[in-house]
Amino acid sequence: MKIEYFTTPNDINISVIFESGAKAIGKAILDQYYPDNIPVVIGAVSSNDSVCQDFVPKVESPQSAIVVVCDPIERFKLALSQVRKTDSIDELLTDIENSGKFSSNRNFIPATAYLVENTKLFKFPDHITEIETELGLSDIHIPSNDNSVDLTPEQLSRVEAIYADDITLFQSIVAPGVSKSAPIVEDYVDPYIAKLETYKKLNLKIIKESRDKEYQSILTTSFGLQFKADLETIIDIQTIISLLADGDVYPNYKTADGEYHNISKEQFALAIAEGVQRKGEAFAKEYILSQQIKTANTIEEVKAVVW
Repeated sequence: MKIEYFTTPNDINISVIFESGAKAIGKAILDQYYPDNIPVVIGAVSSNDSVCQDFVPKVESPQSAIVVVCDPIERFKLALSQVRKTDSIDELLTDIENSGKFSSNRNFIPATAYLVENTKLFKFPDHITEIETELGLSDIHIPSNDNSVDLTPEQLSRVEAIYADDITLFQSIVAPGVSKSAPIVEDYVDPYIAKLETYKKLNLKIIKESRDKEYQSILTTSFGLQFKADLETIIDIQTIISLLADGDVYPNYKTADGEYHNISKEQFALAIAEGVQRKGEAFAKEYILSQQIKTANTIEEVKAVVW
């Protein structure tokens, strides 16, 4: 979903945040600055604010913008009624928490996603007069809305967690026009994609740990003896090999299971070779699984890649 801003003939940009005055502001901008764009429906001028805002010129990723922030909790309640989810609030919250389809729905995109390099913050509707002055508008009509939805204490806690950054942002607006700096937002990053990347990094780490655990575990050789795979053991065996002549036997070598064995130079060499082969196989397996993770398109596909 793109992050958009209304723009005026004076190159003033203002956030198009749904359920935060976007309809009323868009209608006022259209009426005053772009009357020729006002749609006509069956011979009559449309008065539908939600339709009118579609005809206001918009920009993406501006360097400066006015960002209008509504109380995040009240905004969420209003959005519920707009998307007709008042009967399944818990399901919708779960969907947003898991970065499902509603997390990128314009009614639920966080206000913090609209912060740009140079931002001036205003509260809605508290600062409506100051917003009119900033935009050079004569009147922004705020329609009454009685569609607010009640939340249970548990639902309220979940909403507060989801919109924690928005709540902090809203509380930081101590006066109209407070400045706020943020990196320029090129495009809105879908939370699902961000979460997918997090799962990929986590599973790549798990695969790497599984690789190390496999080739560093106790090695049972083709001749039935067990050897540790730590560096100290490898150095000891290589030293023993260098000291033994072909056909010689090293007496009473303590293997990984605590038993003592007479082991030939050739058996020691074979143990080293089989350890190296096992390590190579572990790294080859890691490469295949890592490629599957990196090319996965869903979280479910990532989770399906196991050692």
